[in-house]
Amino acid sequence: MSSGMNAAAIRVFGRTRWRRDWPALVLLAVAVACSAGLVMTAAIGARRAGSAWARFARDTRSPDVFKDVPTDDGEAALADVLARPGVRTAALMGYMTLAPEGRVPPGAKPPGAFVGLSAGFGSAIYRPLILQGRAADPTRSDELTINQKMADLTGLGLGDRVTIVSYPAVVHQPATIVGIQAGPLDVTLNAAQPGALMTPAFGAAWFDKYLGSLKPEDRSMYTKVLMARVPAKRDQAPFLAEGFIPGQAFGQEAIGGLNAQRTAFAVLALAGAIGTVLATGQAISRRVRREAGQLPVLAAMGLTPRGRQMAVALAPWTAAAIGLACAPAVAFMASPVVSTGVARILEVDRPHIIDLTVMLPGIGTALVVLAIIAWASARHSDTQPKIASPHPSPVALPGPAGLFGGRAAVGWSTPAARTVARSHLAGAFLGLAAVTGVCVWSGAARHVVATPSWYGVTWDATVEPAEDVQFSFDPAVLTGAASRISADPSVGATIASVVAGMYDAVPDSPEIDEIDRAKTTWWPTVTAGRAPVADNEVTVGVGVHLALGSSVEIGGRTLTVVGRHVLAPLSNGSPGESIAMSRAAVPDLSLTSPNVVLLVRLAPGASVADLRRLAGDGLAVYGTADMTLGDVANLGRNAGLINVLMAACAALTLASFANGLIVATRTRRADYSTLRALGARQRTIAGSIAWHGSLVALIGAFIGIPVGVVVGRTVWRHTASGVNAVPDLWRWPADAAAVAAATVVVAGLVVVGCTVIPGRRPSTRRSE
Repeated sequence: MSSGMNAAAIRVFGRTRWRRDWPALVLLAVAVACSAGLVMTAAIGARRAGSAWARFARDTRSPDVFKDVPTDDGEAALADVLARPGVRTAALMGYMTLAPEGRVPPGAKPPGAFVGLSAGFGSAIYRPLILQGRAADPTRSDELTINQKMADLTGLGLGDRVTIVSYPAVVHQPATIVGIQAGPLDVTLNAAQPGALMTPAFGAAWFDKYLGSLKPEDRSMYTKVLMARVPAKRDQAPFLAEGFIPGQAFGQEAIGGLNAQRTAFAVLALAGAIGTVLATGQAISRRVRREAGQLPVLAAMGLTPRGRQMAVALAPWTAAAIGLACAPAVAFMASPVVSTGVARILEVDRPHIIDLTVMLPGIGTALVVLAIIAWASARHSDTQPKIASPHPSPVALPGPAGLFGGRAAVGWSTPAARTVARSHLAGAFLGLAAVTGVCVWSGAARHVVATPSWYGVTWDATVEPAEDVQFSFDPAVLTGAASRISADPSVGATIASVVAGMYDAVPDSPEIDEIDRAKTTWWPTVTAGRAPVADNEVTVGVGVHLALGSSVEIGGRTLTVVGRHVLAPLSNGSPGESIAMSRAAVPDLSLTSPNVVLLVRLAPGASVADLRRLAGDGLAVYGTADMTLGDVANLGRNAGLINVLMAACAALTLASFANGLIVATRTRRADYSTLRALGARQRTIAGSIAWHGSLVALIGAFIGIPVGVVVGRTVWRHTASGVNAVPDLWRWPADAAAVAAATVVVAGLVVVGCTVIPGRRPSTRRSE
């Protein structure tokens, strides 16, 4: 028969199958469209999460390089940078402790503001993303924008008229809130802090007056941030050699959260793709095998082997292709999930996303894979021997039902049956491992977000010098407050007196936390090694690259690292980049930006207000119950996506288990008929299916749940190191037990559902 006649016969056979089985084929197309659409959505999410910061930095004109410069040298350094080749623009930024007068609730730490100190700031460079309203006019000192955290703290909104005051009280500037903004620092370093963005006109009017009110030694602690946009990599190299920092550091915390989000999306896309291919491939293979009885008829018609195989594979493959063609519509409806987690704070009100770069290659690859599966199934059916010799099974179980079900679970009749059984077991344990791993990781992440002590806040309140007196503060005032607090059991006991500040003589310029060991036994939570015993021993955060047992020189003394700790910043340090030491080790250590603070744990029933009354004048008391570090806040923003990932893994595991059991049960209908002919009851048939499903679930749980715990623990340790949190898991036995219990319940329901299949009689079909 010619190829043309072959093609005509193939088309006729395919159309006939569509007319006969169109409900099942339409259902297959819908399943492919839904599953492939969700896989596309996850893949798009991974791609966009990976580039979200780059788009945000472009939209906000974030600097490419920046550097702290002495206040008095700022203008000269700016002029030098602007004169260099390749520099697109540059500007100066400062920081001032500012707040709307009368709008900061009692007990809340006075917020601050980033202030433009040269033309172009807020427009040509560091242009904020406006969430509501508009950007402030850079030529006006009476307009400002605030971030969402400031709006929540103060209750301010668009159009509100306020008076901006400073600490110390130098600035008294009437101003109007013209916008709610999100700048690069508002979503990273300052992600959990209230803040405002002040115009260059405001900086010109007030910054020098603010600094002029300070003592010379205090003024020297202030620096200006010199930032520049130097897009070409070759032009950035000289700046980096001079100590400038890459602009990407502005987004380190957001990038960390985005990496977690991208990983979750990538795992979701990969798991979904594998599950979709397996489920769809099994569905196509099942439909192809059902048409195997027509292969001799097609051969008698003169079709070549390839033609016969194409004929029986055409209808199911066409259904899958129609589903893939509809998958973009499903992806469009599901695309809002792409802008979740950390991406939501970077891409506000982003419209639905259709990413053809992901979709077109994905559809093409899926078409090829499903075509190969369909052809391979047809070829296998065309060449499969009609009689297969039994394969003895090592499984011996009590009773006919247990024996038959156990042999079916491991595959006992043909090589194809053994392959199906092994894939069924592999799918069960891999799915349960994925569910367990995500569940264990998610439990630890949620605990960190909800428990400040796990990221270093092991106290209830801090007592510090008030902002308006911190530059002329008498340490004796804090000593007296410590005595009063310790003597009043109704409030609590002072945990520690700490002097914290930056220290540049150690690599990474960590924060040094000098703890008065003579008056306290408190030490930051130690996660590796031990707490110091001698004065010449220290512990370090995960961001300080010093190994346990190594030495570090601080203030002329050699100190030994004996442990690693987690501790929230107490000065201007970054989370994880700190060294805790006894104050007796180096009594006269000179620190930059020093901060003297009492860490207080309140007695049961005591409140921050009680502590504030006891502390007295000249001191500020801040509660820490609501304190959240930027990395931890970003971790919390990904919680919803992790739930989606866990649900997807669970759904794919259920689909794989159920589909494998259904396929195995349907392919053994002839065996069940033989058993009935030999006198077996329906209860025996159902029992064999129960043994089959139970063994697969048991083996999958026995292997998959421990593997999932190990994977979840490993991934969590990496995550905890990135957010400076305690790396221990949180109640992982309960998570593992919950997965095991859910496995028993769900597997039981699937088994019960599958026991009705052998009782169904195949309908008599009219010969085509």
